[in-house]
Amino acid sequence: VRVDVKTAYLQSDPVSQSQLGNETKKRILLTPPSLLRKWIPEGSLLEILSNIYGLRTAGAIWSATFSKWIFSQGFRASAYDSQIFVNEQTGLVVVLYVDDVVILGDSHKNAVFCKKLSERFVCTPPEYLANATEDKPWMFLSHQFHIEKIQSQPHLVMSHSRYLQDFVTRQIGRYGNLPGIKSLHPEVFDMEHLRKGAKITPQDLFQLRSVVGSLLYSSFCCRPDLTVATHILARGQSLEKGTQQWMESAKHLIRYVASHTERHLKVKIPAISSDDLHMKSFHDANFTKEGSRVGSFLGLDVGDLFVPLGWTTSTIKSICLSTAEAELVGTTNACKFMLGIRNVLNDVFGVKIKKLSLLGDNTAAVLMSNSQAYLRKVRHISLADLFIRQAVTEHSINVEHVSGDSNPSDLLTKVCREARAVSYTHLRAHETREERRGRARGEKKSG
Repeated sequence: VRVDVKTAYLQSDPVSQSQLGNETKKRILLTPPSLLRKWIPEGSLLEILSNIYGLRTAGAIWSATFSKWIFSQGFRASAYDSQIFVNEQTGLVVVLYVDDVVILGDSHKNAVFCKKLSERFVCTPPEYLANATEDKPWMFLSHQFHIEKIQSQPHLVMSHSRYLQDFVTRQIGRYGNLPGIKSLHPEVFDMEHLRKGAKITPQDLFQLRSVVGSLLYSSFCCRPDLTVATHILARGQSLEKGTQQWMESAKHLIRYVASHTERHLKVKIPAISSDDLHMKSFHDANFTKEGSRVGSFLGLDVGDLFVPLGWTTSTIKSICLSTAEAELVGTTNACKFMLGIRNVLNDVFGVKIKKLSLLGDNTAAVLMSNSQAYLRKVRHISLADLFIRQAVTEHSINVEHVSGDSNPSDLLTKVCREARAVSYTHLRAHETREERRGRARGEKKSG
């Protein structure tokens, strides 16, 4: 469940002068607000004792107040993230995000904890995450996981149903009722068909980019059936290339999504010991003069199965003069993301993962990550973006090369053509290694 603490900063403990530092040396007086004047003698002024919302340390004071209270309830802070709290006795995990509190665990124990939380702080009523709206900063919660047994075999079910339902609702509010369709029509996404017609308007171009961005996020792990159509639409995201047909095709895809919001991936979970768990992260960078983007796709190798755990994209802030340098910074970003997930799984959930591998398709970036000698020509890059060297030196992570055709993170950084998007869809559809090798052999023979 999720709980919002109202005016959290004002509920902080009394502030000491040591916490305020030099921020309140000035004496501030103000006239009483009109609503209070009948209780205050005429001509009186009010002195501000503690204006916590204007302090730089306000966030730290609120965090310390919440931490002090939750420690008294038998929780401990995660060793890797001070805003994640764990109670081994009750099995509850509490995450603090500014003034939002997410409680994970048994529903009855959640209710007991929420009652105690409301007694200490003024809060909104608990809201189940399944009913949470997407306008909140909880994008990671739209990726829904649960375990179910099919013929006594445990399966991992990955769904984006809530996220897609909200997406369809927004589109209906924008375009009116869009009747659903059972399947996509290939001729609607034919390039010759898309190039015909009037030039797309700036307003429709903005809407097209919004649709593509929303569906790319959803298609990456849970909905590979949307990948090809979404990447075809992404090729029309410029005023020079786009026509009105691109927008009509986008509406066609929305109609398909509206009929299939409940589609999901279901993966059989093999029996395997924790010693055999292998965490892998594919990463890629797209180097441009305007600014480079990096993306990483993280998952666990469980026997013959690759189970996705998460993905991330970001813009590179360091100065990069080549693709290799952008890929090197992307390797560091993927390394930080992987170690953070590994540490939380280890400390909070007790999942011990010893094998960590970073896989990229740029040979120069792999060489620079594995050898100090190759870093002489990239001294202009920030030391923070060269953290990968420390991780490799301490033997906590391996950096390996993988071919571009086997790197699904390309979908996060660039628009892929249909054939390549299809091949990446196979990689992300959780094939076994034998199936993957068989498909590769078949493609070589047909080629």
